[in-house]
Parts: sequence; C-alpha cells; structure tokens
Amino acid sequence: MQRHRMVEWLAFISSELHRNFGLLIDPAVPMDLKPLYRKRLADRFAWLESKLPEQSNLLGKDLSVADIYLFVVVGWTSFVDVDMSPCHRLGTLVARIGQRQTVKDTLLAEGLSCLSESAAATVTNTPRPELTGASAQQT
Repeated sequence: MQRHRMVEWLAFISSELHRNFGLLIDPAVPMDLKPLYRKRLADRFAWLESKLPEQSNLLGKDLSVADIYLFVVVGWTSFVDVDMSPCHRLGTLVARIGQRQTVKDTLLAEGLSCLSESAAATVTNTPRPELTGASAQQT
C-alpha cells in the first residue's frame, strides 16, 4: 500500500504542481494569465496542506523521494511569487528537509544552494535570496 501512496504523491506533485510552474516561466504565456496560474498553484498547495499530516512526511515517519521532490518544487515558489504563507505544515516539512546535511551538501555541490535558501525564505516569509554568480548563469 505504501508504494501506491508514493505513486499517488509523485503523480500529484508532477501533474498538479511541477507542470504549472512551466506556465509561469514560459515567455509565450501572456502576462495577464500568470495571476491565474499563481492562484492555481496556491490552491494546489492549500489542498496538499490539508492532506499533510502534522509533524510528518508525506508517507509517514520515513523520508521518501516524494518528500524530496516536493522540497524542490516548493523551492521554486519564491521565484514565481506564489504565496506559501498559509501552508504551515508544508513549511515545517520543507524546513526539516532543508536542514538535513545531505540535502545542504547536495545543493551546494550542484551550485543550487539558492534553492535551499529559497525554500526556507518561502515558508518563513523572508525575502528571497538573489541569484548571483554561477547560480544566476544556471537559470
């Protein structure tokens, strides 16, 4: 059953969250439609927030690939101005994942430490970090 729940979460993250970010960064999408897509993402995150168990990961006590995928996707929200302030449980999950040394090391090694900072800024309502140097060239 756990495997099926994992597939459900991965499908939700990819189809309802990840896919909608493309519409916000695509220059071919008219600017007047982008607020609609931001709202759509905020609604999807609100739904996820309502399903997320308190003090837990998506599938219970153990960290899963779905949690890591969600961590990455939440990190993108500050770059497209999606308001995550109502998502307290999601914020706790993302902050907990971002504090893992392996996550910090991986993001640093990939030149993506701004994603960890961005995710933390998103869920704590602090200003997002500016991309500089090599990180800016990768985007």
